[in-house]
Amino acid sequence: MFHPLLYFLANATRQELARQVHYLKTENQVLRARLPKTIRTTPDER
Repeated sequence: MFHPLLYFLANATRQELARQVHYLKTENQVLRARLPKTIRTTPDER
């Protein structure tokens, strides 16, 4: 009984993480499209 429950929780967690990664990748694409081509950073920011 414990193994199916553990498998269910692990699978649900993996799916949620995959959804979050997909969302963040899409968000980054949208935000990067709004930025200029060259971004100057300071040494501290690197």
